[in-house]
Amino acid sequence: MPDITIQLVRDEATPKLRMLADRYPAEHGKALFRAGSIVERQAKHNLSGGRLRARTGRLRGSVRTEVHGDEARIGSNVVYAAIHEFGGEIVPKRASALHFQTSDGHWVTTQRVHMPARHWLSSALEESWAKVRDVFEETIRRLIA
Repeated sequence: MPDITIQLVRDEATPKLRMLADRYPAEHGKALFRAGSIVERQAKHNLSGGRLRARTGRLRGSVRTEVHGDEARIGSNVVYAAIHEFGGEIVPKRASALHFQTSDGHWVTTQRVHMPARHWLSSALEESWAKVRDVFEETIRRLIA
């Protein structure tokens, strides 16, 4: 999948959650997908002006949740997703300089651009952690209570 992901992994879970995964793998998978979808929605919100102002919506539209076994992966395969999450420097690869237009219409030519970290994905997990936990607690209560 993605160039950038966060994962909800069974090994990091409580003993009850490990038991849920072992005894009820289908229900565990559904809970992982529901929990991942909560994080996905928050990440998309963060990309809708919460952390980043979208120009085209391509990054926001690329965010997906996938469940593989004991993991839910939430992320994007858009090439610039990681630099918006972690920050870094952009330098020209094939040209002698970067040349781009700013949001106010001015053209800029430069050798490098520093991008600040905007943590649109990792903050989504942090901001929605209580709801993620509630998904698993409710599933455990329903199945083993």
